[in-house]
Amino acid sequence: MDLLEKVDQIRARTGLSYREAKALLEAANGDLLEALALFEDTHERSEFWVKSGELVTKVKELIHQGNVTNIRIKSQDKLLLDIPLTAGVIAAVLAPQITILAALASLFSQFQIEVERKNQKKQETPQTE
Repeated sequence: MDLLEKVDQIRARTGLSYREAKALLEAANGDLLEALALFEDTHERSEFWVKSGELVTKVKELIHQGNVTNIRIKSQDKLLLDIPLTAGVIAAVLAPQITILAALASLFSQFQIEVERKNQKKQETPQTE
């Protein structure tokens, strides 16, 4: 498997950008399985269900938490919206996404929100003196 195929595999399984997936693969010395394990060590996923009227409010709340790196909105096991969040994301960039959420809320009655967070505890490395 060449580098691009490995990066594509990482992206498909993690939702990372090409740059992030390449960096993760390089940190794992090109080992795809090790890269995925490293991702699991540094990220935490959770998911929950909300009703249509709660969707926009809940997503805004998650965005303001700060440690969220990705939000995926699903309904009936279909991915409707994938919102990658980075430290540089500003409200103007998110405004169209929120508008889309409001429109989706009128089409479906229930949503599954999958949230990815950086796991701060697992990222810390012990310091030796």
